Amino acid sequence: DDIFKKEAKVINWDWRLLAAMAYHESRFDTTVVSWMGARGIMQLMPKTAEIFGLGMDSIAMTEPNVRAAVQSLLVIENSLISVEDREEKLKFTIAAYNSGLGHVFDAIAIAKKYNKNPQIWYNEVERNCNL
Repeated sequence: DDIFKKEAKVINWDWRLLAAMAYHESRFDTTVVSWMGARGIMQLMPKTAEIFGLGMDSIAMTEPNVRAAVQSLLVIENSLISVEDREEKLKFTIAAYNSGLGHVFDAIAIAKKYNKNPQIWYNEVERNCNL
């Protein structure tokens, strides 16, 4: 809990949401490797981990893994400047963490094309994002 509490402050999230993401991603198992190659408690892809200074030797270590995930979430959140509402931006950020920012941007573009609200995740944009 202490790691999540500390790192959640960086992104100004409730630490329990961050912990819930870790549980969903790995069931808190730091040794898990997904079929796509994501690793550690927050299931970071090796390339993402590398971008945030985390090598293969430390990707499975809890604190560095959570720290790199939070940095990734911060970049994603800051990239979603078109989403103004904080609660909605949180939904878009979590979706992008799981499916990739490009997929979320594509889903936003499709929502706009079909006159859906590109600012609302559920029943508007998420229908266009294959998660």
